[in-house]
Amino acid sequence: MFLGKFILLESVSFHLLLTRTDVKLLKCAKETADLYSGSIFGCALVSGTTQLFGKQKKHFISRLFAPLEEVHIFERPLQQEIFAGCVKIGLSTITPLYKKEFNGIKKLLFNENQTPNLLQNVALGDNVFKNVNANNWRSISCLPSAKFIHEGQLRSYLIDFFLNEIKDRGTSILEECQCFQEKYQTGRADYIIKVFGKWIPVEAKLDITKEKNLFVQTAKYTNMNLFSPSIGSHRNKTFNVTSIPICLVLDQLGVYFISENGEFINSGFGKPRWKKEQFTKDVITKIREEIKESFL
Repeated sequence: MFLGKFILLESVSFHLLLTRTDVKLLKCAKETADLYSGSIFGCALVSGTTQLFGKQKKHFISRLFAPLEEVHIFERPLQQEIFAGCVKIGLSTITPLYKKEFNGIKKLLFNENQTPNLLQNVALGDNVFKNVNANNWRSISCLPSAKFIHEGQLRSYLIDFFLNEIKDRGTSILEECQCFQEKYQTGRADYIIKVFGKWIPVEAKLDITKEKNLFVQTAKYTNMNLFSPSIGSHRNKTFNVTSIPICLVLDQLGVYFISENGEFINSGFGKPRWKKEQFTKDVITKIREEIKESFL
């Protein structure tokens, strides 16, 4: 795990009344920051799926939180000037580690610390998302063991490839589409594609079991009569729609069908109509035919 620097707020134009407990906590925070800032100081096992955190604390709303087990703090934290030769910390919250970088950091940690079995037994393979392309995405992103950290990663390494094959040939994948009912905007669909000549909205979710208002959201797309992509070569172009009987939803388990009435069709929360490990070329053809026969 990487720990960024703690931010200590300094009062400039006003005074804060601090109790002895507050002072003690601030002192502890500073000491902890001095000790661990800019270092790799521990490791832990991600023991469950990601969770939405921060509804009550608006500053921290995110889906990047997950439960941890077997937390281990290193006796000698690995300072940035030492591990910088293995991996560069970017501007984003999470820095991915691939095989080469991970093995380099493990070696540095082993030189300075008694490392736990948790870390000793972990090995990364060569088939990482970094290497995914149109030819091998099924053998990497569709594995049952493939786990995605955030929605952007899921879209780039799984959903985009899936949609490129399920859409009509010669048509575009339209992204970030503003949806309208008459003159009123109803929502923004992640994608809209053509299947057998009909526009089908597609929503991407990391884990739909964490979504409380999924049907409310899909209704914003199935009830539209025109839309306009926000990005891509068709940006700001307007497309008219007559009827939309279905919305596809994809998460890291697979693809779900949701009707215009806001109901799952042959699927359910955590129970996709087709699992990602089933996304062979033959199955994608079957999915297209099922959409045509059942909804179009």
